[in-house]
Amino acid sequence: MLFPTSPHYLMNHIILSQEEEDPLDVEIDIKYTGNNKCHYELTVSFDHDEDLPIGGPTTCNPMDIQIAPDGLPYLAFREFNYGFSDSVYKETGFASISLDYQACGHPPVNVFTIPHYDMHFYTDPTEVREKRTCAQPPDAPICFPSSSLQNTNSGR
Repeated sequence: MLFPTSPHYLMNHIILSQEEEDPLDVEIDIKYTGNNKCHYELTVSFDHDEDLPIGGPTTCNPMDIQIAPDGLPYLAFREFNYGFSDSVYKETGFASISLDYQACGHPPVNVFTIPHYDMHFYTDPTEVREKRTCAQPPDAPICFPSSSLQNTNSGR
């Protein structure tokens, strides 16, 4: 399966923040598991939103882009951002989390090419991350990993 990687395709995603209606009903809990606060268990639980599209062989064909009922291409990802409380940040160093849903999965082919969520933890709040820009490899949804290849201050 091929995946379109044009900048137009990569920008087709929904970003929801904690302040908006929460279609995933996310719950975040921190529990201390030892005699001190150095040992903790951070739990993030959520419910799949039944209104999110589920891709298949015909809807996930990059040569014939299909639009899902939510108005985005099936191949687009949907990003749900949540900020952690000050107490969670103080204990873990994590400021926010994103739950990213891909109706068709993503590369590598035959590994992650089924509908699923990715969970990403960040040490910076969403509003800080959204201001960053970076130089990207051609047709790739990632930043160049080396700061020497970045051409913007916010990408370094």
